[in-house]
Parts: sequence; C-alpha cells; structure tokens
Amino acid sequence: MDSAILLRTLRSAVLRASCPLVLSCVAGAQDGRTPGADPVDVRARCGELLCEGAGAEAAAGLPRRLALLGPELVPVVLELLETMRLPAPCPGASDRLETRAEQALFEALALLERSLVLAQVDRSVGSEASDASRRVALRVLGVLAGVARLPLLDDVATRGREQVSSRVLEAYEDALLAVLSREPEGAKKLRDRLSRMEAPLVPAALRALGRCNAPGVASLLADVLRWERGHESVVLAELGRHLVPRLRDDPDLAELLRDFLTADRDAIVQAAALAVGRLRDEGSVPALIELAASEHAGIRANALWALGRITGQDLADAGAWQEWLDAEEAWYRRESPRLLDALASDRPERCAEAVREITRHPLFRPEFEQGLVVLLLHELPSLRSLACHAIVHLGCTTGLAVLVDLLEVEAGDEPGAAALHALRSLTGLDLGTDPERWREALEL
Repeated sequence: MDSAILLRTLRSAVLRASCPLVLSCVAGAQDGRTPGADPVDVRARCGELLCEGAGAEAAAGLPRRLALLGPELVPVVLELLETMRLPAPCPGASDRLETRAEQALFEALALLERSLVLAQVDRSVGSEASDASRRVALRVLGVLAGVARLPLLDDVATRGREQVSSRVLEAYEDALLAVLSREPEGAKKLRDRLSRMEAPLVPAALRALGRCNAPGVASLLADVLRWERGHESVVLAELGRHLVPRLRDDPDLAELLRDFLTADRDAIVQAAALAVGRLRDEGSVPALIELAASEHAGIRANALWALGRITGQDLADAGAWQEWLDAEEAWYRRESPRLLDALASDRPERCAEAVREITRHPLFRPEFEQGLVVLLLHELPSLRSLACHAIVHLGCTTGLAVLVDLLEVEAGDEPGAAALHALRSLTGLDLGTDPERWREALEL
C-alpha cells in the first residue's frame, strides 16, 4: 500500500478512536516526522497549529492535531502554559495564548498516553524549579492525574522547598479539587493522607476537601476535627460549608462543635461560632450569648451572627440576647403544655394556631418537632402543607422519611409541592420529584 495512503488510514483511525497509545506511536507522521523529532520543530509546529486553529471551525479538531505531535509536545505545552505566549505571533494578532488555545493544549495532553505525560511533568519539576513551573505542573496534574497519583501532587508542590509559596499552595489546592471532582471517592483517601503530608500542604488539602462535593465530606471533616490537631480553624471553616440542618440531629457532631466555643485560640472560637450557626444548633445559644460579650471583635460579630441564624432574631448585644433567652424560657414553661395538647387536637383551627405560635419560637424546635411531624399525616391538605412550612422554618429533620412519602403520594398537589420545598431546604439537595432518588440519597 502506498505510504501516503497508509498514513491517511492511520490518521483517520486515530481521529476516530482517539486512542492514546496509537497517538503516541504515530505522532508526528503527518509531517513526515518520526518520534523523537527535534523539540524546536515540535514547538514551531505547535505554534502553527494554534494559529491555524484560532477560528471556531478549525478549533474543533485542534486538540487531535496537536496530539499527533506526540510526547515531545509535553515540554512545549508546559513552556507555553508558563509563559502564556505562543512560539510566534499569529498573523494579524498578538502572541498571547488565548483561552481557546489553552484549552486545546490541555485536551491534547489528555489524548496522549497518560503515564508518559505524567512522567514528563514529574521530570519537569526539579528541586530548583520556579514557582511558575510548579504551578503549571500542578495545573496539568489536576487535569490528568487520578487519586492514585495524589503523592505526586504533594511532591511537585514541595520538592526541594522548606517553604511553599501561597501561589503554589493555591495551585495545589485547585489541583486536588479537580482530582476529587472527577473521583469523589478519593475524598476519604485524601483525609487518610493528611497525617503523612508535609505540614505546609495540610491547610490547602483541607480546603480542597471542604470545597469538593463528595458524599460524606461533613463526616470526614468531623473525623479530622476529632483526631487531628493544629488546623482546627481551617477544618471548622470548611465543615461549615456542609452543615445543613439535617446534620444537627447527630448529637456527637453538635457536642463536638460546642466544645470549640471555649477553645483557647480566638481563631478557633470564631470559626466554631460560625459552624454552630450554620448548623442552627439551639444548644449553643447560651454559650454564644457569652461570646457576644467578648472583647474580641471577630468573636463578638460571629456570635451575634450565629444567634441570629439560629433564632431568627436581630438583637444588638449580649444583654439584649440574655433578656430574650430568659423570656423565651419563661414562655416555654408557661405555654408548652397547652401547645403540645393543641398539636394533638382534633380541631384543625386549634392545630393551625399552635403551629403558627410554635414557629415564632425556634429555640424549642426539639421539644415540638415530633408533634409537627405527626401533622404531616393529618387528613386536611391545608394542615399538611402548613406543617411542611413550619418544619422548614424551624429546621426540623426527623420527619424526612415522612416528607418523601408525602412527595410520593401527593405529587402535583399543594402538600406534595410543600414537601419538595421542605426536602430541598433541609438537606441542601435538589433531586427533583422522584421519591426513590430522595430515599437513596438520604439512606431512608
């Protein structure tokens, strides 16, 4: 067969299959080039292809054309990403590497044999490598590496350095987050690696863990808070991202967070105040009132915010909050027997009035929660809907299973819509109207 025909056949197969191994083997053949070609030629040809692919139509096949340059493309890409400049200006344009071209370079690397690319990236970062080179290498690793290569990310960030710059740490955090976004099951592996990491990397790794949406991240961060010391303020801040009301019924978690409200470091206390506020933990209110009188402005501000978040009130200082708490406790002692009885009444109007009054006193959610959940089963649709809205307002989570049942039985009706709104608000999830998806996600 004519060599030109053979070449075209191979190239066609490569472009259809996007096979990394084949791409590595036939790379460069389109220009009569053989593997191991002069890097200068690869650099020049890469620049030509990027200029040719500047238009939207040509850009569609640009990553594959770049990948045909073979493994020699890797150091060229690393250089271009570091300088953000083309090898030469495109006709009538600047030599700046535009976003579309940058994306094409990453896609081209993904088409090459993954192990070869990662090995070259590893070799590109020596002990004397600049921060810019490390950041570029971490960007590439974030796109191409899997959870199994997490140690490589650590090594690239710290190799030959006692101190790691803030910009390298940012790149490291973003790379970890990119890996976890593709492989969320790696969150547990990252948690398990924390004790073996170089100290400067741990806060960045914790932030990446907190930013990912892997299932069970809140539990993983809580475990770190229990067993790891020295990074409590970071863990508390990241844990706060995942604290939705349904987690507050975990007594161990609530108690763990409350313990940090009396820590001896201001940064930890500040972060803990935000965390219990996001959790809407009523049991933290007395401690938060004490913190609202703190001389430390940050602690005072966070405590006041948390109190407002938990109770729905907006009071100016610790004195006003203590007066409010005393009045609320007196109200509960006086009114709770009547309201609990009203929730069980067979008179709908009495039930509805009790629900409305209870929602004005969120501090006592735990005491009234079971009675509100029972109302989700009331024969009147209006009371079922009212109970859904009260449960959202108070952040009640013990009735999630009943809400899912209500969503299933009354889909399309007002109680079903109210149940869906309650599920979304209480869990932070948006799983549509399919009750089975909710049951699976909530492990009901």
